[in-house]
Amino acid sequence: MKILVLHGPNLNLFGRREPHIYGKTTLAEINAQLQQLANELGVALDIIQSNHEGELVDFLHTHIDDAQGALVNPAGLTIRSATTYRLTGHFEDPTEHCDATVLN
Repeated sequence: MKILVLHGPNLNLFGRREPHIYGKTTLAEINAQLQQLANELGVALDIIQSNHEGELVDFLHTHIDDAQGALVNPAGLTIRSATTYRLTGHFEDPTEHCDATVLN
């Protein structure tokens, strides 16, 4: 089983940007925790972070037939664009959207 993990704009600044809101955990640490859990569950992860919506959309298009689900934190794209959000509806299997303020 392969799960996609998509991190949207500015999430590469986790741990540095507004730590009183988003915490001090870096994106690398978040990805390491996700990878550790995936390894325990026998799941493959394919992780991307981009500050460009088109790159995230292209990533989903590339993997639409070989991934069984996705975890998406679209960050600011939730406010400005429905493209990434709607595209995940094309997966037959579960897709979850999250917000970083909920995670910390």
